[in-house]
Amino acid sequence: MGSLSPGVDDIGRGFRFLNQHPRLWGWVIAPAIVTLLILIALVAGVSHLVDPVVDWATGWLPGFLRGLASALVWLVVIIGLGAGALFVFMAVAGIVAGPFNELLSEAVEARLTGVPPPRFSLAALLRGFA
Repeated sequence: MGSLSPGVDDIGRGFRFLNQHPRLWGWVIAPAIVTLLILIALVAGVSHLVDPVVDWATGWLPGFLRGLASALVWLVVIIGLGAGALFVFMAVAGIVAGPFNELLSEAVEARLTGVPPPRFSLAALLRGFA
């Protein structure tokens, strides 16, 4: 718990700095949007793949049980996707945010020191992303 307090202080200082320099918010928001889109695509893809499996698993049941069983199987799938999203989110967020964090840190350093950062290079961004 001793390391939690400095982390909370760092978040507060970061938000204050970003609020003082609103143009830097793009480097925070862009990876969040990209990560959200990736996770939405993953959830949609998994649910598309699971739909035939749910139909197959509940297809042998009598009609009056099929609807209830299908709802229960989908509930299990949703709970599983939620748990999987918690495990996958940090890895995906780190992969996506890495190049943006580097550019954000360069922009923050430029604001603090007055020394302009290197010019933007799409090749460097893609290399950092890879």
